[in-house]
Amino acid sequence: MDNVLFKLTCKVSLTPDGPVNPANTIYKLVKHLDFVYSYLIYAEYSQNKLTGWRVEFMISQTNKFNTIHVFDATIEIHKIIMESWHTEKIKYVVGYRQPPLELLLEAFDPLIKKLAEQQRRYWRLEFEDLCQMCRLVICILHGKGYYLHKSIINKSFINYILMHIRKEKYKPIMVSIYEGVSQDGDSLTIADTIVDETAEQEIDDIADIEAFADVLSQKRDIIKDYIGPRQYDQLVREYGNKMTTNEGRKLVDKIKKHLKRLGISEASFKKYY
Repeated sequence: MDNVLFKLTCKVSLTPDGPVNPANTIYKLVKHLDFVYSYLIYAEYSQNKLTGWRVEFMISQTNKFNTIHVFDATIEIHKIIMESWHTEKIKYVVGYRQPPLELLLEAFDPLIKKLAEQQRRYWRLEFEDLCQMCRLVICILHGKGYYLHKSIINKSFINYILMHIRKEKYKPIMVSIYEGVSQDGDSLTIADTIVDETAEQEIDDIADIEAFADVLSQKRDIIKDYIGPRQYDQLVREYGNKMTTNEGRKLVDKIKKHLKRLGISEASFKKYY
């Protein structure tokens, strides 16, 4: 069963004397509940000036996913609001809390399977492997302190798959160094052909996954793989010089459809140019 969430929202006003009764405002909203699934606190601004806060509570229809006691949440949110009142730096999300990782993985299990099935249609990857990748992505996002929701999980999952595919594409074939090879009619093993490392410069490791940590680089590589480096460079020149051709525009439309199938938006695509 999907983890269906219901939202409750309230606003805390700000006067020259400070926030207006944050604890009372918050507790009135959720006093009929015992536990909630999560909460988010947004700071609201007008012309870069703080005007108040919006607090959103999420309540799961599955009771076991509601783990945050409303009294504890009220105290925590009150404290966060009072602290953010004195912060000069503009920050829209000033605080949140969500269930522990174990429950998040259980709550998102239907989503994990749905996203894995979607990506299985595009890549030659096993369904269970994709599920494990998605779970790993959730663990990574949780460890980095992100508030987890469908959109961020989906985008991060797609980027993780792209990195995995690029890594596997350039993964070297593993063979024994004692396997026989033929060289100028002589019978040699691979070990016999290895050059002394002191006589050669270090070879660039094109399979290093860290080289693809930048999301834009991953997307750029996907486009190059799809249309080829030469056509990619030609498109960059056309759009950079604002002298597009019919062929170029048709190719861009083709790329957009390809990226859309991968879950990459048109807005992200435009960042290349």
